[in-house]
Amino acid sequence: VDNLGENLAVGSKIRYKFDYTNVSDQQITVYPKDSNLTNTDVMSTDNCRIRDLAAKGTSKCDSDKLAYHVVGAEDIIKGTFTPTALFQATEDNNGTKVLQDNIVIDFEPVTIKAQSKDEASTAKAYKDGESRYLAKARQFGANESYRIPAVATGKNGRILAAWDLRPVGGDAPQPNSIVMRYSDDQGKSWSDLKMVAQGRNTGSRHGYSDPSFVVDEETGTIFLFFVKSYNQGYAGSQLGVDPNNRNVLQAAITKSTNNGETWSEPQIITDQVTKGHEQEWKSRFATSGAGIQLKYGTHKGRLIQQFAVKPTTGSINYAVSIYSDDHGETWKVGGVISSTNMDENKVVELSDGSVMVNARPGAVGYRKVAISKDGGETYGEVKNETQLPDPNNNAHIMRAYPDAPEGSAKAKILLFSSPQANNVGRKNGVIRISFDDGKTWSAGKLYKSNSMAYSVMTVLDDGSYGLLYEGDWISNGVDSHEIMYMPFSMAWLGYLDVTATAEAASVAAGTTTVTVPVTVKNNSSDDYTSLTVKAAGLPAGWSAADVRVADGLAAGKSTTVNVTLTVPESAKKGDKVTGTIKVTGTYANGVNVSATGTTPMDSDTLTAMEDGSLTVNVTEGAPDPDPEPTEPTIASIGASLKAGDGKYVVG
Repeated sequence: VDNLGENLAVGSKIRYKFDYTNVSDQQITVYPKDSNLTNTDVMSTDNCRIRDLAAKGTSKCDSDKLAYHVVGAEDIIKGTFTPTALFQATEDNNGTKVLQDNIVIDFEPVTIKAQSKDEASTAKAYKDGESRYLAKARQFGANESYRIPAVATGKNGRILAAWDLRPVGGDAPQPNSIVMRYSDDQGKSWSDLKMVAQGRNTGSRHGYSDPSFVVDEETGTIFLFFVKSYNQGYAGSQLGVDPNNRNVLQAAITKSTNNGETWSEPQIITDQVTKGHEQEWKSRFATSGAGIQLKYGTHKGRLIQQFAVKPTTGSINYAVSIYSDDHGETWKVGGVISSTNMDENKVVELSDGSVMVNARPGAVGYRKVAISKDGGETYGEVKNETQLPDPNNNAHIMRAYPDAPEGSAKAKILLFSSPQANNVGRKNGVIRISFDDGKTWSAGKLYKSNSMAYSVMTVLDDGSYGLLYEGDWISNGVDSHEIMYMPFSMAWLGYLDVTATAEAASVAAGTTTVTVPVTVKNNSSDDYTSLTVKAAGLPAGWSAADVRVADGLAAGKSTTVNVTLTVPESAKKGDKVTGTIKVTGTYANGVNVSATGTTPMDSDTLTAMEDGSLTVNVTEGAPDPDPEPTEPTIASIGASLKAGDGKYVVG
């Protein structure tokens, strides 16, 4: 009844009128049980309930303050708004004595003005270390804010990025929605925002918050965990697993079998993730970002999503592993860490198949870690990882090469994204690397100076990486971070992903040089602009000149160079000489980030993650040649003459 027509903009007020007719022979109450219109159902103080409607009587709900909807960011994303309303006819005003149920009103959808294309919609090849916006506060002209990133790579290579849309700001129990974008070209361009699970800001309010992806690479199904809230958030939730209890913070899950094109209706799994602890745990949420699928050992294929759980007593949070061994059909409670406070926590599978939990400490300090030897069903001692300072923030850990063979060097490489320090707040995001299953960590490379917060990473289809993170904090009227995406690679972190292989060579003793062919393969998706091959660690007296591949090496390609070794005179048969092959190089597809901006990495020297080896065997040298014959001299002849010999005539 508003005469606004179609193609409505943010802020437009769509208004409706309800006409009621009591067709019965008794007095009734018109009871609006549920609606997505504002001030319509009985959960709102002002609503469309009509008390004591006489038999055969008529009435209406027709007021500027009732039965309306103001177009918001969620409607822009969906492209339409369709009202819903469910009524009952009851004997009493409180709706307890129902005469007629499920009176559903069918509405036509209203077309909403389409969302404008943004910079991320246009394909552009960003360099490693260059960030781009995927969402900005108030980008649709409403008061919406964005937080809590999650990212994953589908089996078909699609990058999926999800986060909270918060129409009024704040975490659960606000009427938040889960939205997403995806990229089918390795992050060069992104889809429009899509709705995954929509909250409702009416009397029967509910919201969805804190997304986390888990990808089943065996089936291709993508799961997305989050909470569903009604009246209570994490702190105020009560005991119980009834999915209809509005005072319980519910665990929810949705899934997609078509790489995020469509999503199932959210399923409440509070009972599954609380099983066996119904009288101990009063609140829970899936820790946002991403879970994992195990690749090794007896639990290969297991899906694991971490939760933070609030017990009925005490002031700490538990870290809890929730796992599935039937491709997400059912979920079970696994390892519970209750000995120390743990907030958002993540897991990573190590090179031997064990599982490491890495947790936000719950206060300023250092990350907390523990190891499971049974696929996340139990955990050992918790330790403070003092190499990983934490200002009390949700970080992310993952294996850099998730498909590497069990026990291999690449299987031991881990990546960790978080703020740089624990004494300046949520600032200066860095990515750290470990080459030994997390025993030691680098100082990290800066990807965002100053304000930043939550972050999550994924391995892309070409072996490079994507980082989704909360950038600058916006506080003027909203509680929001900009949602940012950044590509990066091993090269951006300072490492060449190459293998250098040399066949064993032989050299004869006494030879001055030997040539060793070395084949270098570029295993990455980056083109290296130059490479230098160097033989190092040789014994005293042995040396080699560096060999430069001036034209570099394209992604996935190999080249063979000849490394010439100088052989010392002391080399003798049976000597076995060994050394290492070190490869350094450069690439042009990255930038360094600092507080003043970005600078090209073109001249930065990159180092191979793993050295090659060479072997030279010294064989027997050539025998000494026979002496040249000499003419006899008079002296020598005279010395050998004997009387009567008759052998010589002196003339």
